[in-house]
Amino acid sequence: MLTDICAVLLNAHDWVLCGDVDEIVLPTQTDQTLLQILENQKSQSVVGAVGFEVEPLTDDRLQLRFSARYSKPFALSEPITFSLGAHGAFHTWAHAPGLALIHYPLANRASMKHRSDALEADFETLRNAPVQDRSFRHIALIKWGDVQRRKANVTAEVHDSDNPVPLREAALQAVPHLTSSMRVVEGKEYRVAPRRLRNISILAEMDDRLTKLFS
Repeated sequence: MLTDICAVLLNAHDWVLCGDVDEIVLPTQTDQTLLQILENQKSQSVVGAVGFEVEPLTDDRLQLRFSARYSKPFALSEPITFSLGAHGAFHTWAHAPGLALIHYPLANRASMKHRSDALEADFETLRNAPVQDRSFRHIALIKWGDVQRRKANVTAEVHDSDNPVPLREAALQAVPHLTSSMRVVEGKEYRVAPRRLRNISILAEMDDRLTKLFS
């Protein structure tokens, strides 16, 4: 459906942005606009952003953590076909270090735990289904549910070794890792392999623009 909607919108627009309601895309530098960055990417018809998740430390303190999963294609100037969840595309694409995709799923740890508990019965049904009956989408939903449960039950902690850097610097640090982890599935689908980057920890300072938005 996302593929079709974007194709229709491209009949009337030069660029179409594809994202979820809990995702915010912004330039990593305040002196640039989103349109300026996209115009500089004219040779690339599909542009990805560097992903970060808003991580609640407490109910009133947030931090940004690099996320390979949310480093995905989001802007396109020609019709393409997205893969499952729009986390990949059946088209070549690359990440622009000047763009960050901020995933802001829930406001605090209590709401994360509440959602995880509410979904648990549905995920338990998925896990109990016979293996031979599981589709690719079925398996992907089980994995997603496991990730949500871990997020809800593991308390984020601040360590002395943590060293948050400005958003621009964090994105620049992440791009080489993302480039090295890009894979092509069956010669068609281009996507990041998040498991290859699961040990990469990059923290970004909470951007003033986001602080104002979330306050």
